[in-house]
Amino acid sequence: MQPRVSWRLRGWRHRERPVKPAAGGFLSVSTIASDFCPTARDVYLRYVEGFEAPPSAPMIRGTLYHGTMEEVVTTAKRLVYDGITPDLDFGRTLGDKASTAIDELIADERDSIERAGVGPEDLEQVRRNMLKLWRSEACQISAAVTSILTSAPRINPDSLVAHAIPLTIEHRIDGSLIGLSRGLSIDAFQALRPMIMEMKTGKEQEFHRLTLAGYALAFESAFGRAVNFGMLAYVRFLEDRPVPYVMRRVHPIDDRLRLQFLQMRDRKLEIISQQSDPGLPRRCPSSCGYFEICRA
Repeated sequence: MQPRVSWRLRGWRHRERPVKPAAGGFLSVSTIASDFCPTARDVYLRYVEGFEAPPSAPMIRGTLYHGTMEEVVTTAKRLVYDGITPDLDFGRTLGDKASTAIDELIADERDSIERAGVGPEDLEQVRRNMLKLWRSEACQISAAVTSILTSAPRINPDSLVAHAIPLTIEHRIDGSLIGLSRGLSIDAFQALRPMIMEMKTGKEQEFHRLTLAGYALAFESAFGRAVNFGMLAYVRFLEDRPVPYVMRRVHPIDDRLRLQFLQMRDRKLEIISQQSDPGLPRRCPSSCGYFEICRA
């Protein structure tokens, strides 16, 4: 069932309030949607005072898991475009590329890993999880490719990718028309029936749904196409299982969610434009990157 969405809350209404920003500036979707700091003082410290929070271990893990997803899907598409030959074992070939690709992803983040204080044992655990994620996705992609080939043996590579791997990974959008960053990146986007997809590796949070609304509004502002649904995929790694457990939640991107996101955007843009310190919250999560700065 399609959600009820007011015409005035579509992204293409970016010249009118409430979609039009109340103040100038550009913020990422995650900065707007996040409610780690109840007063949004993290926004003030970063964009007004110029403090940058150091990378954290959860942030590094998320970056590496997202990189793994991007790389396995991109590699699978490349294999298809290189040509499906009679002797190609698609699943095994894709799986064999895991180790090298994962080591390269870790090497690219080496500086951030050291700054976040991720030790060798923790990093090895993350690497094992990356392998689980790669192999799980490789098996599913391989099964989809095989299924399409059995019913359409003469299909060309472009059509095979469109049917078997119908996702754009790290889909780029210019959100500047509605006060968002010019280089927004959606974890995955399904174009045939437009859907925003976001992967989360931490615990489930209420504000995660707001990220779907933010990306939907940005997509609508850039392309003039309606996006009514989004999916949150929560990935969990169990020590005694060879593949990750993935819990998928599909959410309608309705008026309430859109309006809540737009109100948070306006509030945070105004903090920056007015250079107004919103003050300390009553309680600060110790995991906040600005905890030491605020409590100094």
